[in-house]
Amino acid sequence: MDQSFGLALKRLRQSKNIEAKALAGEHISYPQLLKFEAGKSMISVEKLFFLLDSINISVEEYERTRSEIALLHHENIFFNRQVGQAFWNKNTSKLEYLLKEAIEKQSKHLENQRYQLNVIDIKAALHRLNPNYQISKNEIQFLVNYLSGIKEWSFYEAWLFSNTTEIFSDVQARALVNQMIYPKHQNIVSKRTQQEINLALLNTISHFIETEHFSPVQGWLNYLETHISSDLNLYDRAGLEYHSALLQFCETPQNPERLEKVQRCIAAFETLGCFKLADIMKNEVEIYKNKYHI
Repeated sequence: MDQSFGLALKRLRQSKNIEAKALAGEHISYPQLLKFEAGKSMISVEKLFFLLDSINISVEEYERTRSEIALLHHENIFFNRQVGQAFWNKNTSKLEYLLKEAIEKQSKHLENQRYQLNVIDIKAALHRLNPNYQISKNEIQFLVNYLSGIKEWSFYEAWLFSNTTEIFSDVQARALVNQMIYPKHQNIVSKRTQQEINLALLNTISHFIETEHFSPVQGWLNYLETHISSDLNLYDRAGLEYHSALLQFCETPQNPERLEKVQRCIAAFETLGCFKLADIMKNEVEIYKNKYHI
């Protein structure tokens, strides 16, 4: 049984300084509430919503708390975080160690495609750090088949695509982007999922600009313009402005005003305190300046 559901409610209830007895009554008994918070039983969705309303907690706040608790006990979430940290630290030795572990688990669980996806994810991280690192066509096709078979992507699929964008061909990437942003069903999208979709799309835009495949990029930027939920979401908004400016600069690199606009966008990330990301962008712009002899 996943104990994170009850433990999350208990943590949030205590943060509001509310006693368990104060919540018990017509909708849920005191013993049932204690069992749920201890992770020994589950309750109906209706009862959970009643409890959240009673302590003035939104479903999004509850789910975020539950996810944090689940992270401590969830093998795949912990594994994915390790891969992400190793990539951002450019720690290829750690990635190779994690790859060895993932391959061993894959060999023991051949029927579980998640382990194969973990292997490909790590190999994609190694490829991003070293473009000479090769991923087999069969592995790429396996990932394409998996993503293509999902009618509506969840946070995981968007996250996975964001990490692996560079291994796909132009045609494959375009098809997968269309499937991601125009799903056949729309039942599970949340604010967090939409943010991950936005990030995956920004990563794809960055890759297409780098390879000078400009034709679909403006349409994707238009999508982001309408799907970044608020100007208060400064990180996504700054990312959109940066990539819009970068596209304009790469299309007409000899225009000094467009380079200045890119540099102002980088300064915005520094204002947000995203110094590591700003440094990556600065290095990216220097590569383009050398490419276009500026």
